[in-house]
Amino acid sequence: LLVCLVSLACGDTRVPEGELPLGAIDTPARDAVIRPMPLLVGGWVVAPGGIREVRVYLGDELKGVTHLAVSRPDVMQAHPERSGGTDLLGWNLEIEVGPARGSQTILVRVVDERGRLADLASVPVVIAPW
Repeated sequence: LLVCLVSLACGDTRVPEGELPLGAIDTPARDAVIRPMPLLVGGWVVAPGGIREVRVYLGDELKGVTHLAVSRPDVMQAHPERSGGTDLLGWNLEIEVGPARGSQTILVRVVDERGRLADLASVPVVIAPW
């Protein structure tokens, strides 16, 4: 029971299948070869009840948290029923790559306004040596 309470407090309950958000990672591109320097990760997300935060991971390591703050009228037009009447459906975050090299996966998870967690998208990348 204590584990469940801690999990709920941390926003780790999962979004039910029928309410999953839609979205994508726009940058970096799939299988991009990137340098081990700050990396811009960006994309978009829509969900029926709104999104509280966007979490970006490199492998299993949380690299940062951001919010929807980028105007995406294209996404609003494509998904008006999920946009909540706003075009602020995009996100960007600059992350530090750190010592990771070789094949890696960027994973994006979102927390909806009810505090529920969902995996949004992932993209494989290759981190080149200096």
